[in-house]
Amino acid sequence: MVSDFILRVRQLYRVRLRYPSTVIGSRAKLGDIRNIYIESGGCIADGAVLTTTFPSPKPDFTWKGGNYIRLGKNCQIRFGAVISCSDGGDIDLGDNVLIGPYCLLFGNLSIGSNTLLAPHVVIVPNNHNIDSIDTLIKNQTTTSLGVKIAEDVWLGTHVTILDGVSIGRGAVIGASAVVTKDIPNYAVAVGNPAKVIRYRN
Repeated sequence: MVSDFILRVRQLYRVRLRYPSTVIGSRAKLGDIRNIYIESGGCIADGAVLTTTFPSPKPDFTWKGGNYIRLGKNCQIRFGAVISCSDGGDIDLGDNVLIGPYCLLFGNLSIGSNTLLAPHVVIVPNNHNIDSIDTLIKNQTTTSLGVKIAEDVWLGTHVTILDGVSIGRGAVIGASAVVTKDIPNYAVAVGNPAKVIRYRN
C-alpha cells in the first residue's frame, strides 16, 4: 500500500516536471510520458486517461509503446475522456481542441485546431475483418484507414465516427449521428447513417 502511494507520487512528480504549463488533475492517468507531447496551456481533468499502449499492472502508469499522442496549445481534456493508442496509430490534436467528458478516441486519428467534441463522442479508426467463419472474430486481422477531422468542427453528443472517414472544415455533426462517409466543408449532417441536410454558408 505504501509502495503504491510512493509510485503514484513519483509519477505525479514526473508529469508535473514534463508539462509545467498544463493543468493536470492529480487523478488523471498518463501512460508512458515519453510518448505524450503536450504544448503550453490547456487542462487534463481528473479521470481523463491518455495511453500509448496497454497498461502494466503497476500503479505508476509508466507504459511502454511506440505510438504517440500530441496535444496542441490550450487543449482541454474533460473528465472521463479516454485517448488511447493501445491498438496502434498516433493521435494528433491541434490547438484549442476541446474533448468533452467520456469521449473515447483511438489511434490513427488527427483533429484540427478549434474543434469541439461534446460528451460521449466515439472515434475508433479500426475495424475487425469478419470474412472467415472458421476463425473467431476476435482472432481475425484488423484494418485501420484512419480518421481525419479538419479545423473548426463541432461533433454533437454521442456522435460515432467510423474508420476511413474525413470531416471537412467547419462541419457540424448532430447529436447521436453515425458518420460512415466523408463530410464536406461547412456541411451540417445528422442521422444514422449521417446525411448532409444543409450547408452553413
